[in-house]
Amino acid sequence: MSLMLPAWLVSGGPVMWLLVLLSLVASAIVIAKLIQFAVVRPLASANGDSALALLREGNVESALEQAQAGKDPVSRTLAQVLAVTNNWEEEALREARGQIEGLRGGMRALELIAAVAPLLGLLGTVFGMIEAFRALEQAGSQVDPSLLSGGIWEALLTTAAGLSVAIPALAAFHWFDRTLERLRFLLEDRLSITVSLLHKS
Repeated sequence: MSLMLPAWLVSGGPVMWLLVLLSLVASAIVIAKLIQFAVVRPLASANGDSALALLREGNVESALEQAQAGKDPVSRTLAQVLAVTNNWEEEALREARGQIEGLRGGMRALELIAAVAPLLGLLGTVFGMIEAFRALEQAGSQVDPSLLSGGIWEALLTTAAGLSVAIPALAAFHWFDRTLERLRFLLEDRLSITVSLLHKS
């Protein structure tokens, strides 16, 4: 028994198949990133704030234990800084960069899909229009308006598909990127306080 495919998928041609593939890849990336963010909780800082409160009291060891108990990027970074005896600024910068980069995985691909999908959709439309006008030329004097309108309808499918892939991918990318931007500001703030307190201790 032959596999029954949707008419719009068949009408879109090879470009439509490529867009379907990009859609699946983008969906996989978004789901993976959502799970990662849910587990890591990049904007959580309860343990880190508790560690800073202990550090203000001069209790470095307890502050380190409190930071090590957290699994979020802020707590992990503070734990690494508190674990060293000097070069706190360098350690803070190195660890903060590592935490942010660890959460950026897949985002470049998501951004690329958001940029490429509309262009592929447009390319598919151009190919479809060429085919529609070619069929119109072959019809000669016996031109049927439905022939042209049907070809244009099929050609525009890929544009709609390209935008349908790009819009959610772009929205997801910006949400992830904004979350990481907020994390960067959070890390800068907490690490600035931490280094200042360590220099006073």
